[in-house]
Parts: sequence; C-alpha cells; structure tokens
Amino acid sequence: MAGDRKSIIALAAMLLVLPILPVYASESEWKTAYGVGRFLYSDPPRPDQVFKIHARAINGAVEELHAGESWFSANVTSAHDGILEIRYPRNYPYTNEFINEPGVQPLLFVNGMETLPEATPAEVTDCFFVFSIPFSESAEIGLAWPYLAVAEPHYGDDVPDSCTPETIVNVPTRKDGTISPLQQFKAGVKAEDVLCGDGYLNNEYRLVVHPDGKPFCVTRSSATELIQRWGVTIPA
Repeated sequence: MAGDRKSIIALAAMLLVLPILPVYASESEWKTAYGVGRFLYSDPPRPDQVFKIHARAINGAVEELHAGESWFSANVTSAHDGILEIRYPRNYPYTNEFINEPGVQPLLFVNGMETLPEATPAEVTDCFFVFSIPFSESAEIGLAWPYLAVAEPHYGDDVPDSCTPETIVNVPTRKDGTISPLQQFKAGVKAEDVLCGDGYLNNEYRLVVHPDGKPFCVTRSSATELIQRWGVTIPA
C-alpha cells in the first residue's frame, strides 16, 4: 500500500510540472480581414473598393488579421504544425502585368522574412485564390502582391456576380473615387490599416488613430500636433 501511495504521489508531481498545451480544433472558424483595393491608372477611372480576405487555421488558431493596399498578414498559433488557409478575392486589383498570364503570385513572408518560392494557390475557385501555407507554433504570415514599376492599370479577374457578397463590401466613395477613413472603418477595415488619400502614391497625409479608436487622415504638420495632444503614435 505504501508503495502504491508513493507511485500516485510521484505521478501527480509529474503531471504538475508537465506543460499544458492548447488544444485546437482540426479546423478553426473562417475569419475575415477587410482591406482597400485600388484600381490605379484605370481608364476610365474606377473607384476604390473594400475587399474581404478570409482565413482559417487547420490544427491551429488565427489570432489576428490585417489587410492593406496590396498586402495581407495573419498571426497564427499551433501546438505543433498547422496550415493557414487564405481565400484571396480574384477580383482584387492584384496585378498590372500587360498581359495577365497564369502564374502571377504574391510574395510570401514568414515572420517578416521573404521566403522562396512565392505563394502558389492550392486551388482557384470562381471567386478566390486559395492558399495553403504551413507553419509551426507561432508565426506571422504575410502575402504581398508585386506590381511592375510602370503606370499601367491595376486590375483583378472578372468573376461571376454571385461572388460580390463574398468578396466586396458595398461602401460609398468620394468624388475622387477614394473612401473616407470613417467609411473604411465602418466597412470593417481596422483603424491602423486605413488607407489615406492616394496611398503610397501620395505621402501628403498621415494616419493618426484617436484614443477612442477612430482613424483620421491629416496633414503631416497636423499629425505631429495631434500625436502630442493625444499621446498616440502613427501606425507602422
């Protein structure tokens, strides 16, 4: 009996020091990131649109999603090895190649480092490019669409009208075709991912997020004043 009690005590002590690993469902729920897509250099001009990019983890969890002009990122975790599935809208303006031949692929980043080869879709549906990206434990995975350094129209693929509810948020635009910071925010774009003005073509405006979470696009001089007044920083 004494020996049995010692064995039980020893087993209990071992269980106390063993790490408790999180248990993940085989497939997590789909989560959605909202990001602005711009049809630059289109003739006639096309307004900006807010797109839906969906992601889920297999044998893991999606902790956070972000999307911006031509890029997407996800923070994911797994007890061991997992797979991040991403559904990227085909109608997103992802290229400005003169002739859109099959094979245009986004750059793949893992923990901030570009990896080779690029991300290749595991599947192409009527509405989405579907990517399956393996990862281990905790990782930040990003996709970025490359564009030619020429003033050629940015465009996506023609998709059936039935894809619209799954890929685009209906949001009002301004006369110049851009979407105001507040309308982006209301459409689901995270405050720190809001696009100001002409995006990377125009550095006149800076994004500043109010302490209450609302985004504002202001001139550089105003940004400096607001940062000091509100005690905030400009999103990276």
